[in-house]
Amino acid sequence: MSPADELKHEHKTILMVLGAAERKIAEWKVAGRVDRPYMAEMVDFFMNFIDRCHHTKEEKHYFKKMTDRNKEAVLSLVAVLLQEHEEERRRLKATVESLSRVKAEGMLPDFDAIEKNLLGYVTLIRDHIVKEDQSLYPLTDRILTTDDQRALMEAFKKIELKEMGHGGHEKYEEVARRLAGS
Repeated sequence: MSPADELKHEHKTILMVLGAAERKIAEWKVAGRVDRPYMAEMVDFFMNFIDRCHHTKEEKHYFKKMTDRNKEAVLSLVAVLLQEHEEERRRLKATVESLSRVKAEGMLPDFDAIEKNLLGYVTLIRDHIVKEDQSLYPLTDRILTTDDQRALMEAFKKIELKEMGHGGHEKYEEVARRLAGS
């Protein structure tokens, strides 16, 4: 598996949860209440799997290696992707803040803010994934050497261990399946 393949696999996992988030928003809107345990697990997935693990792999290693090897081909695209990561973080923070106002019994004091922030976050991530999968990742084999790719895979393992602990990646794959199946 190449570094791009691993990141694309993670994208598939992320997309499962994004689809589930869209379904849950519709359910919550009809019900007038939020499933708090589900919401907490979803936010944990966004913060830890997407931002702390996936984005760290990209920002600290993959993007850097790609730009080190061929600035002309990828520099402007990587700059856009990094800006999008920052926007995703801002939107996630707004989502968490709006969700934090959900009352203990799951009642929604301001559903419009929750819907706007969560669906905005989902849209940002979806659009971002398309850019990476269709524009950046296909360049991997052309730009990175076999040694570069091996080094990236090793760096990815270290990030997973540091950010999520032993077995953390598998745990979040299971969380994604559970969230998508709810």
